[in-house]
Amino acid sequence: MTDRQWVEEDRAEVIERIVDGMIAEMNYESIKQCVWDLLYEDLLYQEWADLWMHAEKYAPDLLPEG
Repeated sequence: MTDRQWVEEDRAEVIERIVDGMIAEMNYESIKQCVWDLLYEDLLYQEWADLWMHAEKYAPDLLPEG
């Protein structure tokens, strides 16, 4: 480990460096799966009105015509 005394203000930098290192080891498919999992989890708990708003842009074929 390091002798440095980490403080809460260091958290964002530490997390960014860890994420950069993790992404550097990922291939396209593993990055795609990670993003898919994050987006799915986020959308899962959204209200129907918000889902329809996203559907208008990303999945318009789901919406009724008219």
